[in-house]
Amino acid sequence: MDADILFVDAPTFEKLWQARQSVPISGVEFFIPSTQHLLAMKLHAAQHGGVQRTFRDLADCVSLMRAQGLTHADENFHRVCQTYASEEIYRTVLDAWRKTGGV
Repeated sequence: MDADILFVDAPTFEKLWQARQSVPISGVEFFIPSTQHLLAMKLHAAQHGGVQRTFRDLADCVSLMRAQGLTHADENFHRVCQTYASEEIYRTVLDAWRKTGGV
């Protein structure tokens, strides 16, 4: 299992911690960021991580959205894209969504 690590300042960590989710893995409880925070981190990485990273992180965004029942039309998702990435990344996610069976 791969894990990404993102270093953040204390106020950002506090926001992530307050909205965390608990998931059991092999009988051990782990805390992970909320879906919205995971999306924000993936979008940030896609914006700033180079071409190879961008494609992987955008695919992860689409997978997270589908797994959580979110759609590309969600206004909150557009806002998160604009805040943590760019309009270009948002349009790229929309394109990926449509090409992989989205409406």
